[in-house]
Amino acid sequence: MKKIVCLALVGLLTLSLFASGGKNSWMNTARIAGGVLWTDMTDEEMKETVYEIHERGQSVILTWVPHPLLEDWSSHLEFLRKASHYIHETYPDLALIIYQGPLEIVTPHVDSNRDGKVDSGKHSIYTDHPEWLQVGMDGRKAVFYGDYAFWIGETDEDVWLCPSDPEYRELVKSHFYELAQIGIDGIWIDIPKFQCDFGDWNSNWACHCEDCQKKFKEDTGLEIPKTIDWDAKPWKTWVLWRQQVIANFIKELNDTAKSVNPDCKIIVEHWHGIDVESVREAWSPILLREVTDCLAHEYPAASYHPSTYDYYNYLRDVASYLFYRGLGREHPSWILAYSSEKKGQKMLAASVITAGCNFYDTDVPDMDGTVNLTQQKEIFHWIKGYSLYYYDAEPWGNTGVYYSKATMDFLYHEQWGEGDFYCEFMGVSMMLLSSHIPYKVIFSLDDLDEFHTVILPNTACMSEEEIGKVNQFVTKGGNVIATGEAGLYDEWGYSRSQSLFHHNVISIPDSVGANYYRDVQPYYPWWAPEERGDGEEFKSHFLAILEPLKIPGIYEVDTPKEVIVLPFVNENTLILRILNLSEIAEGEPRTQKVTLTILWSVTNGRLYHFLSSSVPIENPATVDVHDHALLTFNVSEPVTIVSNSYDRPAADLLTTFLEKNGFFVDISSSCHSCMEQIRGRTQLVILGGHKALGTGELVDILLTEEEKELLEQKGAQYIFVKVDAFSEGQIVIIVAGNEREDTYGLVEKRVFEIVQTLVRPEAYYLRFMRI
Repeated sequence: MKKIVCLALVGLLTLSLFASGGKNSWMNTARIAGGVLWTDMTDEEMKETVYEIHERGQSVILTWVPHPLLEDWSSHLEFLRKASHYIHETYPDLALIIYQGPLEIVTPHVDSNRDGKVDSGKHSIYTDHPEWLQVGMDGRKAVFYGDYAFWIGETDEDVWLCPSDPEYRELVKSHFYELAQIGIDGIWIDIPKFQCDFGDWNSNWACHCEDCQKKFKEDTGLEIPKTIDWDAKPWKTWVLWRQQVIANFIKELNDTAKSVNPDCKIIVEHWHGIDVESVREAWSPILLREVTDCLAHEYPAASYHPSTYDYYNYLRDVASYLFYRGLGREHPSWILAYSSEKKGQKMLAASVITAGCNFYDTDVPDMDGTVNLTQQKEIFHWIKGYSLYYYDAEPWGNTGVYYSKATMDFLYHEQWGEGDFYCEFMGVSMMLLSSHIPYKVIFSLDDLDEFHTVILPNTACMSEEEIGKVNQFVTKGGNVIATGEAGLYDEWGYSRSQSLFHHNVISIPDSVGANYYRDVQPYYPWWAPEERGDGEEFKSHFLAILEPLKIPGIYEVDTPKEVIVLPFVNENTLILRILNLSEIAEGEPRTQKVTLTILWSVTNGRLYHFLSSSVPIENPATVDVHDHALLTFNVSEPVTIVSNSYDRPAADLLTTFLEKNGFFVDISSSCHSCMEQIRGRTQLVILGGHKALGTGELVDILLTEEEKELLEQKGAQYIFVKVDAFSEGQIVIIVAGNEREDTYGLVEKRVFEIVQTLVRPEAYYLRFMRI
């Protein structure tokens, strides 16, 4: 939300950003769908296919090639080299990526009599290279016959390969090298994992092959545990080591592809990723984020089937998508979810883009298809037209919700899937959404100062260092709510004898989020609850905890809980993304009235109806929202902080504090040419005294001789308030010390008073001198 520009250039820069789409690459604004380009296509057929895809507004084509261990793929690569060159020359806004599943290979039609082994005289990966396969805790190799999953045929063999096998690892790297060098834009890697969920492998915790045993010993000095023991440090070391092996494997593939094609992006798909399955399968999205260009989150959304069209299911979806966006940070978040009819397709797209994720359109259960091609085109062109409002904007939120990897790794594993931590995290997120409280998901406690309030939702496993950061945040005036067993275990999951939290941390022993989640019971197509509650009792308890904290907001909203409102900022544009889930059981929501009052000074309001038209609006505004809408406003009167380069650290500190307290902030340089525009701002904070470089020009005009003399005393620190300084209704706050260290120290000590002065200038005083 910061702008560090010379004021005279604001309009020009804003127009430039709108025209160029900002800094985002093709991945950030991706609109994804399948688009199979077959080798036996003629040039004209290939060009016609690409033309049709481009006309639909699709910006990324995902296509497939045969596995090189099952079929010679040289002719396929040559065809795709030609297709890639044509696409880049003709449609520079279109990207081509190729699917790969390096740790799973399906050999078709090798078990015709379905006796669980390869037919006599036939070859498969298992018969030819059994040493490549993952090995379970019980010594069995990861080979499966028959339809264990929808992508495996009745007579197929499915094997899972070990990334620790040196021969196979090098072979896969050579395949990625070949793919990257044909000039494609990216490689999509399907779920890289250690097998722990097929058939009776639920507790088999691969891999125990000789290569893994050797590598684990080399890395840790330990033997791979032969039994599951969550109390034992070697077992926990093994759990983390498996995740690191997968992450290292992906990094090597990424490095290999970029060694021959630096522009080749690596996209890694994983399933769900929030719950305990990510631990069992060793696909930690938090580790994978660091070694990929993009994560593609396969997720069982409410749009999957008409039976799952439900408010609480969609609410959980949005909470999950915000988890993925928090995880992605500067990287995009692609969502691979499914729909089975036109209504579901539209609501899936609306919910995905509301959270700022990228929409992959397909139908159940494939990766190449669509429910409705006409509507796909409408959706893709809408996203393309308004991508600036979805992908060039930063979320606004002064409440942080912490996701604890250690808690997910080491606790509640007797609870398959939706354990206590998952339910608490999701429940808290869903309650915030339904209460119209913006929040950000955080994965580290390093930078808490941007938040007014931080919630630790049953984050049981915390190191002393993490608790120290929480305590420091609290002693500086921040608010922390710790629910459930938060902080009662160390980072390895071993219990503490007592809490180490500061006494000002608000500890709530109840798992209020989990209670809410288990009352409303979001569900999936394969299971539905017989009875459900509405969660209101638990949400009321939660809001009673939040109410005394008085979390500042930037708007007031009057609308039912079924309407989600999420704020974002792009330069001087405030963007509100609205998703209506009222009476969604029929697949299409009932139109709702939404009344919004923006607390910032804004102009040029506009309402954009999803896949429809736009109209101008005022502030406050009452609008009808059917399914999804965008509201945009120009922020006309930010709090302007004027600083030179020497006082920039103080400006950053003050900006962080103002933003988390609901202010829109503009940092301006103190250039001579922009002083006239600065004078016209309604709320000014000037850092530095009358002798400060740059800012002194303004301050010298505003201070009396007596005030200047006060500032020239050694160690002086003063805050001066000037009302109606250059125009009626204007407030100017001058924060100055005798030395620049004095200015920073004054901001650090008196930041609360500065905020209060901006809110109530006529009633507040410190050591203020007024005109």
